[in-house]
Amino acid sequence: MAAPAKVNFFAGPAKLTAFYNYANRKESDYMDLSLGVFNRSEQDPGVGFGPMFDYLTDWQTAKQFATNAALVDASYFSSAQGARMDQLAYVKGEYQIADAVRIEVQPYFHMNRGGGDWHAPSYGASYSPDPIMFRQSQYHSSRSGLLAKLLAAFDAGDVKNTFEIGGWYESNESNIRRPRWRLKNYAEGPDVDFDNVLRLDFNRTGTIKTTVFYAQNTSKLMEDRLARTYGAKYLHVDADFVNNGNVPINGKLAPIFADPTRPSLSAPTKGGVLPQVGAVFKVDAKHELFANASQNVNQFPYSPSGGVYNANPTTFAFFNQTAKPEKATTFELGARTRQGGLEAGVTAYTIDYKNRLLGIALCPATVTCATGFGNVGSVKTAGVEAVLSDDLGGGFRMYASGSFNSSKFGENYLSNQNDPKSVVNTKDKNVQDAPKLLGNASLSYTQKKFSTSF
Repeated sequence: MAAPAKVNFFAGPAKLTAFYNYANRKESDYMDLSLGVFNRSEQDPGVGFGPMFDYLTDWQTAKQFATNAALVDASYFSSAQGARMDQLAYVKGEYQIADAVRIEVQPYFHMNRGGGDWHAPSYGASYSPDPIMFRQSQYHSSRSGLLAKLLAAFDAGDVKNTFEIGGWYESNESNIRRPRWRLKNYAEGPDVDFDNVLRLDFNRTGTIKTTVFYAQNTSKLMEDRLARTYGAKYLHVDADFVNNGNVPINGKLAPIFADPTRPSLSAPTKGGVLPQVGAVFKVDAKHELFANASQNVNQFPYSPSGGVYNANPTTFAFFNQTAKPEKATTFELGARTRQGGLEAGVTAYTIDYKNRLLGIALCPATVTCATGFGNVGSVKTAGVEAVLSDDLGGGFRMYASGSFNSSKFGENYLSNQNDPKSVVNTKDKNVQDAPKLLGNASLSYTQKKFSTSF
């Protein structure tokens, strides 16, 4: 459920916009799905999962799976869900100081509350008397920030310029804790005993403060046929994490706290000054060429539960001493055309990543254990993207896009920094989550107030 509201107010050269949105949603979660488990229906039709994995609605079947070593990873009951409640609000003020000067200021606030639930297998853990327990991740975050920019237009001879300076500041405090409860009567059903907390995996808070400043100028010359944009931005992120200890859950203190010795951690991302430059050239009224070059920095993985703070103390001590933020240098070159109802574009790009961090899962997600990271050094990415849109007449429009991407790790890494023989051979292997080929096509029909697409 979502409930947005927006109000605009105009007063001479000023415009004020106020926005608020409330959202309350629930979504199903999937866990630990492997190809072998997914395809088990072909090996044993009486067990089969297929696309209905994680949706066991029969408690007796869930219990049967939980005590079978070959099926335990599939013993999640259908209670698995993620629940989120969000409130987002902002006020945006725009003021035309003069004909060619405008200022914009936008403060905002976002609050999130939620939980992730699972009836999950205990994997024989001694603290759980039953093969299935109830695990919940409880989320609580509040962030507020400010966006601001100043734009000024001026001419320098035959060159038209638009100068812009701006900034963004945000403070984000996020807390997550993960308790596990026993069931009221495991033999009879999945009801949870919220007065019987078995264990508290962790209780952590992260405070992340982001600061960005930028300045850029866009100049148009050759009778507006050539537009050049050049500038730079500054990025710095402060990140501080603390262990909140074993606090009572529903008034009960967990007999086991699995995170007692985790120290506080500060892991700032120092992006520094990052240049950006681009150009667009209009060959004629129908065709144009463009090129861009830029540098960007990706902040470290910041999550109290799964980012750098979830690494074991030895790992993040080493991380703090040696890690550098991932930096990407991007070059793009492309062309666009528009002729009648036909629009098309093609872009070639190359990206050179430095200090790429690879997240390594060390156990099933429901077990909860320290995160692993490997610095694979560089990643080389190159590719081509194309898009086509054509008005077919009669209210029909066709859209198609496609891309080719090649992303490969540039180096191997050590799973143990103190053991030169612990080499993991990632060099020249494909990067995960970077599909080589992607394609998309759609046909839409619009006629007056009716619209449909497929």
